Amino acid sequence: MLTGENLFEAVFDRLTRAQVETLKLKTSIQHTDSVMLASTIRDYSRLHLLIEVLLRLHRVLTDTDNVAVTELLTPYLPQSSSTYLYRLDRAAIPDELTTLGRIYHPLYQQYGDTEIFAMFARVYAEHFTVTDETVTVIAGTDLPGTILQSPDDPEATDRKKRGNSSKGFVLNAVETAHPDNPVHLLVDVTVAPNTTDDSVVLNERLEALIQKTPDLDELHTDGGYSSADNDTVLTTAGIAQIQTAVRGHTRDVAFTMIPTDDTTYQVSCPVQTAMSQPTSTRLKACFDLTICARCAHAPRCLTQEGKACRTFYFTPEDAIRQARYRRIATLPVERRSLRSNVEATIREFVNRLDRHKVSVRGLFKTALFAFSRAMAMNFGRIFRYQGLPARECCG
Repeated sequence: MLTGENLFEAVFDRLTRAQVETLKLKTSIQHTDSVMLASTIRDYSRLHLLIEVLLRLHRVLTDTDNVAVTELLTPYLPQSSSTYLYRLDRAAIPDELTTLGRIYHPLYQQYGDTEIFAMFARVYAEHFTVTDETVTVIAGTDLPGTILQSPDDPEATDRKKRGNSSKGFVLNAVETAHPDNPVHLLVDVTVAPNTTDDSVVLNERLEALIQKTPDLDELHTDGGYSSADNDTVLTTAGIAQIQTAVRGHTRDVAFTMIPTDDTTYQVSCPVQTAMSQPTSTRLKACFDLTICARCAHAPRCLTQEGKACRTFYFTPEDAIRQARYRRIATLPVERRSLRSNVEATIREFVNRLDRHKVSVRGLFKTALFAFSRAMAMNFGRIFRYQGLPARECCG
């Protein structure tokens, strides 16, 4: 990694490019999905982590430093952090956190600015605040998922999704999905901290994905991949994002905004249509008050009533987002469920993992797992499709 290039990714890209060309696969339609991968680390509680980091700090101190520090750490030194916690009364936990803050503070003042104690300094900054030399424990509800989860994997992050918690990373995969292809292959794989939103992962991979498959013009995703930034990049590149679910709140009364030229839109509600007009900061469409007065949707309508009309305000970004919502309805029926097939691919990444836990730690090694698994999956698909001996398939 001295050059910043992941050689496994380079090998994956080279092999995939050759496989796609040899099999004459169409890459104009693709779909994507993600899955959380758990790091092989102990599931530390907050108190357990704070004590464990202290004990590890003690191990690397010189003999001279140990003499000065041992007195502070005396309650924790005779046993492991797990043993100390086992013997601790649950009711004593809040006071124990306060006590640890008083221990961390003087140690940080003495050692926190040296490189070897970077992990200790990080934990101190993540869990405590100091005002006028008074140490305060940060409330557990205010701790983000990016704090240190384990001293054995400083890059792992914590994310809760659908009631489940995972400490590790997120894997995102993009796969060919054109109905004419006899076999589909993975064309892009990436790993990121699991606190990274799917829309951000996609945004960071779009440039590379477009370079690898320049004919891409239709990308199927779920609602988690939508964002204004992605709309801009995809629209500029001429790629239609087919979104199978809408993220967030949906409006009770639907409006469509169809561009008629670079600055004007035809705006329609369920009962009437109007042309847009520019304002100083956005666009507006004015609807006939007499028609609105008879409309059953009026109590839930987002238009603002004025003396001359009911006005609907929007921006070009709103129009792009709304076009993305309705795009799936314009596809042939057989192409509307293409994204669901990628879920089987995601399961293939984790079907041999216990609770999605990989046998490595760290972002780089988890990425190596992802690329190795993706290459194996592609080889397996080609082997099953062509019925070739393994050596010929993979040579």
